Amino acid sequence: MKGFADCVRFNDVGCWDQDIPQPQIEVIMYRKILVPLDGSAKAEQAVPVAIGLARRSNAEVHLMHCLDFVSLPPAETSTDWMHASACSDAELYLQSVAAPIASTVRVSVHTCSEESDAASAILNESNRVGYDLVIMTTHGRGVFDRAWLGSVADAVVRQSPIPVLLLRANPHEALRGEEPFRHVLLPLDGSSLAERMFKPAVMLARANSARLTLLQIVHPWVMAVRPMAHAPHAANLREVAVEKRSAEAEEYVSGLAMSVDPQLKDVASDVLVAELSDAAEILKYAAAHAVDVIALASHGRSGLKRLVLGSVADKLIRGADIPVLVLRPTE
Repeated sequence: MKGFADCVRFNDVGCWDQDIPQPQIEVIMYRKILVPLDGSAKAEQAVPVAIGLARRSNAEVHLMHCLDFVSLPPAETSTDWMHASACSDAELYLQSVAAPIASTVRVSVHTCSEESDAASAILNESNRVGYDLVIMTTHGRGVFDRAWLGSVADAVVRQSPIPVLLLRANPHEALRGEEPFRHVLLPLDGSSLAERMFKPAVMLARANSARLTLLQIVHPWVMAVRPMAHAPHAANLREVAVEKRSAEAEEYVSGLAMSVDPQLKDVASDVLVAELSDAAEILKYAAAHAVDVIALASHGRSGLKRLVLGSVADKLIRGADIPVLVLRPTE
């Protein structure tokens, strides 16, 4: 499968050939946004973010609550009574969240409840209705805590066919209001799978009138043979290799940036020579450049050509204090 990099053409001096028609990435606006709720204040922190995005995109917001009756007692009469009570409570809860929105904000809000385990219900609903985006909170506990997401969000991220915007739940205050995102960062590794995240990232940036930065990380060249690694010229070889890789990466991301829909005005590209791990470098870059959302695919190339995706996505989601937009691209 060819990626964008396979189609990029440069002239003899290594610059983008302006005479060659550049493919434009046409991006539509959001139409339907799904917000799963579990009745907690933490989950409801996703609602203002969805409302703000819907206002700027003229989209619908769908609030969803899942009813899992696995733990109900086996007695038929008791089960029927509890079932009816739970359904009624779910509807009242959703209306209590939706009513203030409908009365104060010009956003179309819909509610639905599903009788299934939460992860399955969210995935089935997103496939059935045709949403553009799922927004939900997570309960990340730090970079080194493997219980970083919870079973529901974990399953949704790993199986959802549409992008999922993960927001780190704040136990003390509202996560963020309806204010737009200002800077979207998209790490790339040169693969066609990673480029599947390009369109969702552009869509998010365009909906927020945000800056979009395409970032590629370059790793220093390491001599595999010990005698060569200590040779007098080894340092020069590494420097030359880094320069060459950086130049190639800059051509790639700058060429990709030029294909963005002209309606998105603020698009930049950057190349970073890694000193730390990929996830650490991305988080460090995000903090230094006022990035407020990171967009990335959850799977990329494997082996030596994997730079910033795959397991790195897990580390970013665990370690990022800012929202992360995730997509699991298929082959």
